[in-house]
Amino acid sequence: MNNSLSKNLYTHALISIIFTLLNGLFAFYINSIFGEYLGKESLGYLRLFSQIVGYLNLAELGVTAAAASVLYKLFNEKKYNEIKDILYTVDYFYKRIAIFVFTVGLAFAFILPYLSETISFQEKVIWIVYSSATSLTFVYSRYILVFTSDQNYNIVQLTKNIIKVVLQCIQVFIIIEYQSFILFTVSLLISNFVEWGCYKVIYNHKYKKLRYISKRTKNSRLIKSTGKVFYHKIAGVLVFSTDYILITKFLSISIVAVYSSYLMIFQFITLVINNLALVIKPKVGVIITSSNSDKKECWNLFNIVGFYFATISLIVCYVCVNGFIELWMGKDYILEQVTVWLMLINFYIGIVRIPTDIVKEVSGYFDDIHLPILEGGLNLFISLILVFYIGLNGIIIGTLISNITVLLVLKPYVVCKRILICDYLFYVKRNLLLLGISAISFSLSIYLLDYINVSLFPKVCLSILTAIFCSTITFIIDKDFRYILKNFILSKVIKESL
Repeated sequence: MNNSLSKNLYTHALISIIFTLLNGLFAFYINSIFGEYLGKESLGYLRLFSQIVGYLNLAELGVTAAAASVLYKLFNEKKYNEIKDILYTVDYFYKRIAIFVFTVGLAFAFILPYLSETISFQEKVIWIVYSSATSLTFVYSRYILVFTSDQNYNIVQLTKNIIKVVLQCIQVFIIIEYQSFILFTVSLLISNFVEWGCYKVIYNHKYKKLRYISKRTKNSRLIKSTGKVFYHKIAGVLVFSTDYILITKFLSISIVAVYSSYLMIFQFITLVINNLALVIKPKVGVIITSSNSDKKECWNLFNIVGFYFATISLIVCYVCVNGFIELWMGKDYILEQVTVWLMLINFYIGIVRIPTDIVKEVSGYFDDIHLPILEGGLNLFISLILVFYIGLNGIIIGTLISNITVLLVLKPYVVCKRILICDYLFYVKRNLLLLGISAISFSLSIYLLDYINVSLFPKVCLSILTAIFCSTITFIIDKDFRYILKNFILSKVIKESL
């Protein structure tokens, strides 16, 4: 890795961490005051609407993922005519998707009463505004696609995050001063218009060669890939966008508010890690799409880091999550320990999967359409059965079983055979070792937890100690982790100290 590339990666990673933490602090505060000023039921509807948007995003069909896998290589080779063909095809899809999402959003307002009997006219209006804000994002998605594919993800980072920080400040003011759910949602719609305008100005200045794209031939390869990615999008919706709906329908909207508070913590930590991964995603895209690269080594190093962060995050959340929830939202938002355990396992898998998902996505391989169908169908089927017997835990177990079956077993097999061109046994051996390190580190945290004070601060100290232990044992056992630490961390520290 050359010095300029390394410097850019560290800079972008730092920016990502700063903004993610800042946005996260705002999000936690907004969640707290939203429940306090507008009530647990309104908070439940906010989370429900956020998840239903996942169904509307299904209309995207996978255009972005399919196009990005092609554009990484084209931008790297500066083939602007072919890039224009891709962008013309992308525009063709995005314009129609925006109209479709807006129309379906309006129609869905009449379906909401079938999910919850407490839905009022105000909630319907809020939903229409919320879904309209979602449809608007497709209007400017092309700009984000171009910036990211051309190794300019920092533009997206800065623009999106600065606007989001300003939006969150405005939303805090709206909640405290006006206690208005409608104004809260309208502010989101306005911020999307602002984001669109900023991207357009930057794009027109930076990409004059791509500024005007006349009618061209639609790219058949992209259309074919989009059809395959669509099945993966369906799985994402069935796995990640059904929990709140099932809870609302079969349990209560108040449980959505409680459950979503835990998920918010887990999703925030996953977002921090995922944003760091997105910083190097374009670089991984170049490596994986290059015929002269060691793809297996790239994935292996990426995978080790994923397991390391997953283990640290699991320990911290296990030790601190209930104490933080009580301090943040109150005792009424505490879930049973068994439920928390199940959520933690899904949380751990959600981080472990990131490297394999990114490698698969940037490679442009989407032929494994049977896997997302199995993943989504298995999750929904098991959740629907178990919710009648064990309630919320049944819904979580449905997600857990599908995650283990597909994300930890079947999908890595496909990646090894079709993308990395390596023996699946290599993946099994590496991950069993890493799982063993996770188990040892996690077991230590459980053991030590019995000997400390129940207050939050000692638990935070315990998390730090077990994180240090996890780092030490990983360093001793795994030579590839030592390689990463030596070449990408210590070398940076030494250079800056000289």
